[in-house]
Amino acid sequence: MKRKHILIASVALMATSFLESCSDEFLQDKKNYDYASPQDAYNNYSGALARVNDIYKFIMPDVKGAPSFQYNSTGDSDAQSQSTEEYSGFGAFVDPRTPLTYQTGNNPVPDYFHGSSGNIQTMTYGIIRNCNDAIEGIEGSTLSQEQKNELLGQLYFLRAWRYYNLLKWYGGVPIVDKVQEVTAESVTPRSTTKACIDFICNDLKKSSELLAPFTQNGGWTGKDLGRVTSGTAEALLGRVRLLYASPLFNRSNDVNRWQQAYDDIKASIAVLEKCGNGLQNFEAPGNNAAGWAKLFSEVEGNKEAVMITLYNTTASTSADIRVTSNVPSRRANTLLPTFTAIRVNSCFILTNDLKVQI
Repeated sequence: MKRKHILIASVALMATSFLESCSDEFLQDKKNYDYASPQDAYNNYSGALARVNDIYKFIMPDVKGAPSFQYNSTGDSDAQSQSTEEYSGFGAFVDPRTPLTYQTGNNPVPDYFHGSSGNIQTMTYGIIRNCNDAIEGIEGSTLSQEQKNELLGQLYFLRAWRYYNLLKWYGGVPIVDKVQEVTAESVTPRSTTKACIDFICNDLKKSSELLAPFTQNGGWTGKDLGRVTSGTAEALLGRVRLLYASPLFNRSNDVNRWQQAYDDIKASIAVLEKCGNGLQNFEAPGNNAAGWAKLFSEVEGNKEAVMITLYNTTASTSADIRVTSNVPSRRANTLLPTFTAIRVNSCFILTNDLKVQI
């Protein structure tokens, strides 16, 4: 009889334990998988990388695009390029015989400030907002610190590139460095040129520092070839310093600005070399500089290419030459690591792979 009571007690105890383990906690753990928050995308490396790639697509120069706020350096013989040493002839912006009008008539002054209003991917401050959103999202994500640094280094450069292009046209502009709520109070006043220069240079320094472990061992390779590097950031930093020292922003010819530009460009050479950059075919210029001329026709192994816009077609007549063919091509934008100047050159080059493309 005692054995029977013991058996009954054991069964009762097991039943009690089973009932306790079958609590309603599983209901509390249930999640709604019909909705993913924006932060969920940044907590996943592939999602965060896709966000960065999307910003690349809408911020890089386009050989097919007309000069605009987005593509204000196309590498073609447009009015902007003719304002530099890249192309001969007077462009409308520098020809004293050509009057400029506001938005209408002959030679209208382009609106590079607003860009395509209503489209956050293509309007000027929409791109900046996307950069800010990605920076905040990745900084607050659950990614490893190494993954964060890799992506943030690129984003700081891309944001600086966007502000640099604004600075060239307008001098000081409003600095927006975080995502703003769409309210009447979210109005940012115009900053001084110096404040913008400092902001751009700080972003570029952060970019160079964060990208150093990933790019100062020869640069990106494989599917990542073409992304910005520490050398890209340092090269643009030197160009920004030169712009600030130039008569456009330095009417009093402050020698300190020239010295700062010289020092930064000189320091950039070592970084660029670590990233695989340098003077193309310097030791083998060839007859009539034929070897040097390959700078404009080669990308693979092109030491002077530090920014590359990538395409997946060679058809220049298609609506969007980035998405219409499986034959990729590449346009290189080179910032030369020299003591005296940094200039952008452009070339349209065939390749066998597609790198920064959504």
